[in-house]
Formats: sequence, C-alpha cells, structure tokens
Amino acid sequence: RPLAPRRRAVAPAQTPGFEQAMTELEQVVSQLENGQLPLDAALDAYQRGVTLLRQCRATLDAADRRILPLESEALAPLVSDDDL
Repeated sequence: RPLAPRRRAVAPAQTPGFEQAMTELEQVVSQLENGQLPLDAALDAYQRGVTLLRQCRATLDAADRRILPLESEALAPLVSDDDL
C-alpha cells in the first residue's frame, strides 16, 4: 500500500502592521461585496476578514490604553493649593 504524501507544515503568516491589515481588510470586504467568489473562497475570505478585524481592533484598543492616561494628565484642570 503506497504511503500518502506528507503535508508540509505551513509556517504561520507574519502578522501585518495596522495599516497593511486595514488595506487587506478593505480588499476582503470588496471581494465579498462583489459576490463573485465561489463559496469556499468566500468562506476563506470571510475568515481572513474576521482575523484581520480582530487584529485591527486589538491594535486600536492598545493604542487607546496608551492614549487615555496621557489625555487624563493633559486635560486635568490645573488646580493650585491656593485655589482650594
């Protein structure tokens, strides 16, 4: 009985930066809106889009966590001891 060919391990795709992920997400959305993809390709594209969306949200959430403390410090009213 012949052995089945070995499948190569697929190296994980490198995570794109935020801008690249957004560009790719826009392309995925465009392809899906076009409606011309076969079902399997559409499902794959949808899955990729969800992955990209989660990555973009995580990046934006991390940026928000960095910005909020800076805003609260910068926007805090300046109150001196004499004003109290």
